[in-house]
Amino acid sequence: MLLGNNKLNQPTHMKHDALTTHAAVFGSTGSGKTGLLLGMVEELYDSNVPVILVDIKGDMLNVALNDERLHVRCLTPGATHGEAVNVLSDLEDPEKASTVISALLSMIGEDPDPLTSTAHVFLTEVLNDLEKPTLTNLVWGCQSPRFSSLGALSLDEAFPKRARSKLLRKMNTLLVSPSFKAWRIGMDLELDEVVADGGITIYSVAHLTDADEQSFAVSFLLNEVLRWTRQQPGSSELRLVLAIDECVGLLPPHPANPPTKRPIMLLLKQARAFGVGLILATQNPVDIDYKAMSNCNTWFVGRMTAQRDRDRVVAGMVTAGLGNDEKLHDDIASLKSREFIVNQSGRNGVETFKSRNVACQLPGPMIPSDVEEMYDNEYLSYPNYDATLSAERARVALRGPIEKEDSISVKDVPAYNLVVEDYEDLENYFQTPEPDYYDELPTDLNVVNSAIGLGLLGAYAYGLMQVFEVTATFLKGVL
Repeated sequence: MLLGNNKLNQPTHMKHDALTTHAAVFGSTGSGKTGLLLGMVEELYDSNVPVILVDIKGDMLNVALNDERLHVRCLTPGATHGEAVNVLSDLEDPEKASTVISALLSMIGEDPDPLTSTAHVFLTEVLNDLEKPTLTNLVWGCQSPRFSSLGALSLDEAFPKRARSKLLRKMNTLLVSPSFKAWRIGMDLELDEVVADGGITIYSVAHLTDADEQSFAVSFLLNEVLRWTRQQPGSSELRLVLAIDECVGLLPPHPANPPTKRPIMLLLKQARAFGVGLILATQNPVDIDYKAMSNCNTWFVGRMTAQRDRDRVVAGMVTAGLGNDEKLHDDIASLKSREFIVNQSGRNGVETFKSRNVACQLPGPMIPSDVEEMYDNEYLSYPNYDATLSAERARVALRGPIEKEDSISVKDVPAYNLVVEDYEDLENYFQTPEPDYYDELPTDLNVVNSAIGLGLLGAYAYGLMQVFEVTATFLKGVL
């Protein structure tokens, strides 16, 4: 794929399969880091390599602003301005339940690691013991577990009652929280379908202002990608790229351990054997775990204004035998906007290039109303695979009454996630006349008003008769 042109104005290329050993992009604000990343995504799209793009700030959506109308989907966990994602839809699937439990624990501030977290082991046992695995039943199960031991220890020894009660209260608070309802609607996150659908899938968390919610949403995706990756046959060819723009807070140095760190580290170590590559981009390499950096065989280094960031990157490049400390410092300090030094395993030293022009517009971060407008202008699309909605399931997906229309557009179903056999079924539903109770309402009101009017008139007449009768009795007595 074309990265750009070097100082001799010759094209700088990179093999797609090189991304199976992962890449890191470093650059301060204004370095052109976003443009480089979007240019790589466009190249991957042209080569039919599916890309999942984690959008932290909202500017990755710019890749969809292409006059050629690429196939770009936008998933929005916790919101419905894109394709809503139901993070709790997989409790009934034993293979995915662990991911959901980890996501829940991270949202309530508990250790989400399935190997080290007692809370995770406890919830897994409760879930396995339920006849119908739902979130409500999971909370009830925590209150009165039907098992008495965890492993070789009694339940009270392994997970004391006080700790269980604390976990129960946290989960119940989450369950009744109005803001949590948005996490329980929408499509199931099926990676098989996302990859088969091809194109670019943007997983946007820019609308989530709370850092814990962002971490929760991203960790849910990462664990799902990790689970999917481990189910694939081994491959040296690139079959999927996961790109994360701005990793600060997701992959911090030891001892910090947010729920996003473990799945990223495991993907960096294991995914290459399955043809899955990661691209990690950040403004602040000093805030990224050095083990993660060392697992990326390709580095793109742009302009960096902070001395400590340059020191961190140069130290890694010197350790890899790619030059001496002083020269690398000077080279990085002299970089202009959109200029990058590429350090790739197998290259002789480093190469400086200017990133290519992207085909998309670059207006900057997009807000939810912008996303809705992008759907209206067909910059964003819905899945290509055969997925249509039955009338009944469309009603569920829309979470409300369905208006009659001449034709049905999938964009009218933001919680789109359900596959049925016959597309005409939904069209027919929209075109089938139904009793319009609102049209009948004025007639009903007229009847009611007439009845009330007659009643008042009768009461008024009766009152007059009573007055006349009392008056007549009074006058009779006087006379």
